[in-house]
Amino acid sequence: MGKVKIDVWHDAAGQIIAVGQPMLRQDSNLRVTPLTGEGQLVLNTEIDQAMRKNLHQTHIVDVQKKVLVKTKAKA
Repeated sequence: MGKVKIDVWHDAAGQIIAVGQPMLRQDSNLRVTPLTGEGQLVLNTEIDQAMRKNLHQTHIVDVQKKVLVKTKAKA
């Protein structure tokens, strides 16, 4: 699977609230501005398409570095 551009809504602690992706072709000139609620931020990033479905369970956002970080597996 290929890479996809996504928007990741998260809170100030880095917990993922939602993941969004423009549905048009990746090479289109579509420009979107994600809207946030109070206390929310949005990270624009690119991930492997296979990660998209479970991203909220496997990753958090490092708010300082503005990157996704894999979380430790739950025992």
